[in-house]
This record gives sequence, C-alpha cells and structure tokens, in this order.
Amino acid sequence: MSLSTAEKKPLEMVVKKLTNGNYRAFAQGIGVSPSTVSCWNNPERRADGLVGTIPMKHHAKVFDLADRLGIPFSYDDLLGKPKDVMAEK
Repeated sequence: MSLSTAEKKPLEMVVKKLTNGNYRAFAQGIGVSPSTVSCWNNPERRADGLVGTIPMKHHAKVFDLADRLGIPFSYDDLLGKPKDVMAEK
C-alpha cells in the first residue's frame, strides 16, 4: 500500500522530487553517505518529531543540489508541504 502525500515524511518527498526517489544519488548530491540519510528515517537514531526530516545543517546543501539539477525548490518542499495544502492557505 502506498502512502498518501499527507502521510509521507519530508525526507521522502524531497528525495523523490530531486532524485526520483534515489536515496544514494541524493546522499551523493549533498555530500553525505547513504547511511547518514538512512539514519534520518530511523526512529531509534532521531528524536521524536524529527524522524523523516532533513537536519537543518544540511538544508543549504539540499538547495544547492536542487539548483545544480535545475529543479525549482522551496522551504515548503523541504518541510514536506504538498502543493495542494499550500494552495489552501
């Protein structure tokens, strides 16, 4: 069963948008190991509420990757806000 956009974590949505879901390419693009990115999804390694998010110290690298790939990207993307939710505000 596939998760709805509202149920997906920001990390998953960012990786899908920037590297078509390829976590290894995403990790390489922001200069970290794939295991580091994997840890961001691990509830045993992240504090409550942070699982599936990208640590703030890597945000600039994510924006740089989007720029290098020529993909429009915003903080709403980084926070995992789907476009339909943003349009309602």
